[in-house]
Amino acid sequence: MTLKNPAPLRELVFEIGTEELPATNLADIFESIENPLLEKWKKVFTDNRIAFDEAKVWATPRRLVFYLTGVASLQEKRDQ
Repeated sequence: MTLKNPAPLRELVFEIGTEELPATNLADIFESIENPLLEKWKKVFTDNRIAFDEAKVWATPRRLVFYLTGVASLQEKRDQ
């Protein structure tokens, strides 16, 4: 099946509940110049050939939220 007009770009949100995360660990992550949590999240999508425009991450002691905008509806094609 070939899609001639793929679905438009979308927003994607993952909200993950966690055990209590220490506030100091969250501060270390979000106060660094490059947010390691955000970089890992972006790498997962890039490695799996899922295009997106922008990625953001938020956290509380019991929640991690990953937000992507402009997410492609299909993986990019790859020849092997």
